[in-house]
Amino acid sequence: MSNQNSNQTGNPPEEFSFEWNGGFSYLTYLKKKSTVTVTDQHLHIKAQNFLLGIFPTHPRITELPLTHVRGLSIASKINWFDLVFSILFVIVTLITMSFWPLVLTIVFILCTFNTSIYITDHLGNRIEIPSGSKSAAVQFVQRVAQVTNPFAETASTVEHAAHPSITKPILLTKESSKISNGNPLSLPSDSPVRSDQQADDRLSSRLHSDLLVQFKRPKLTKTIFLVVSAALVALSILYVGILSRGGFDNQYVKWVKEGKVPESTISMSQVLENKNFFSNVEWEQIGYGKNDLDKYVMYQATYSVQGVKVFIRTVFQVFGKDHFQAIEFSADGQILEVSDWYDFLSSVTPKDNSTAAPKAVPTKPAENKQQPKTAPMQEPINQPNNASVPATNEPSSVTKVVMLKDFVKWTPSTVNATLLLNLDGEKMNLVVGYDTPNGIKLQLQGKTENWNLRLKDGNNAFNNYGDLKEGFNLYIKDHSFDNKSTPEVVVVASNGMMETYVWVFSYNFVYYEKSGAAPLEQIWFGEGQSTVMLDGNKIVLPFGSQGLSAEYVYDNLTFKEKQR
Repeated sequence: MSNQNSNQTGNPPEEFSFEWNGGFSYLTYLKKKSTVTVTDQHLHIKAQNFLLGIFPTHPRITELPLTHVRGLSIASKINWFDLVFSILFVIVTLITMSFWPLVLTIVFILCTFNTSIYITDHLGNRIEIPSGSKSAAVQFVQRVAQVTNPFAETASTVEHAAHPSITKPILLTKESSKISNGNPLSLPSDSPVRSDQQADDRLSSRLHSDLLVQFKRPKLTKTIFLVVSAALVALSILYVGILSRGGFDNQYVKWVKEGKVPESTISMSQVLENKNFFSNVEWEQIGYGKNDLDKYVMYQATYSVQGVKVFIRTVFQVFGKDHFQAIEFSADGQILEVSDWYDFLSSVTPKDNSTAAPKAVPTKPAENKQQPKTAPMQEPINQPNNASVPATNEPSSVTKVVMLKDFVKWTPSTVNATLLLNLDGEKMNLVVGYDTPNGIKLQLQGKTENWNLRLKDGNNAFNNYGDLKEGFNLYIKDHSFDNKSTPEVVVVASNGMMETYVWVFSYNFVYYEKSGAAPLEQIWFGEGQSTVMLDGNKIVLPFGSQGLSAEYVYDNLTFKEKQR
């Protein structure tokens, strides 16, 4: 008893702190902080959780007499939820080879495994203390075992004297320096209990030097089950995520990548993923504007040649398999003409399947170009006739398709937009804007006379006052459908989503012979959905999101629908 009394009065309180930063298992970041004060008589345990690692919850305080301590153990635990995301981000990191998935992988791996201390009382109840450090857990268990052992030996001696035939629970003895796995160690009733000074000295020495700590680890079968189930769930999450984006290469990206370069049999991916010239290549389906019906694919990469590096970005509007069109092109953040993209694409396409260095590099507009860049759509535009007209009536596959973006655009509430025309050698301006007192003005202006052009049909684009309905814009463009010197004029009213109306005007060569006749007269009207394309001698009106379209072929001052 002298040992016990000295322990009760001679040892100052010791405080152990444990902090476990982990636990996404409840879909929140959870920090657990525990403080254990070891006195001569009690273990004072204060446990507190911190939601999101910041907000403290009400602390839980437990007082456990040392005489009630019957077992100590250290266990390794696996947090299944964190294991799922560890495996998930390992896979994502290997696929993307990106920095942030790697960071998340490390965070979740650190949160997956933790160490817990278990204290078993005389009723068999276990108190868990999570720890972020195995060494701190071992040090604490050794100290508690050292302080508690005299009480356990005394209790065991008394109990053995009263009941010599039963097994005696002992925490630590000379015969065993191991700490039980949460269960009291027991000795046969006839085993001697060493309580002399020599035994105490030897026990104390072993507690400080070579005390063995037995860890309680999950069984192998349980560990395998946790890892396999977590891997299956992680793969399921990844699969669902991939499907939500349409796959690693969804059908729209795949259609563009497998599509052929104009005037070539080489696929787009073969050219634009050539590692000799392109790096940091990315393909992605994106949203473009406010229209969710049409599908758009973005390509971006770093282009390098002869020591020059240029970041290029192109947006394609996809209508179907091998049926797409570039609608935006930029180099180093500066928007260029769409025609510049096709010039660049042609220059980087090997003519003999070789990888010779291309001659063209997409840059800012060249200074020696005589034609200025298209001004903002809201301002008047005066430019030479620059219709995309092939020299001969070649098939549409080798012509440059004119997109709605290439038209001169007029938006309501802005100043007039102007298109310069060359009609049979006579220079005229086509002006679109507000009329007075209301309505829309589409006026052809000659040197001495002006003509107001009337749009027949397509009234759904206008309200009762003749103004464009909300969301609509007007577009004008000259285009030669028969490859003659005098082009037709195309007028489009579109809201970019579900309604597009197209009017085509042709030059009237004998207008001056007829009193009141205008140089341009309407020859066709058509309806589409989100956009319109001028492809050689055809007008293409896409509809839906499955790559379907209606084609109208120019034939003797009218258009006939092409039968599929």
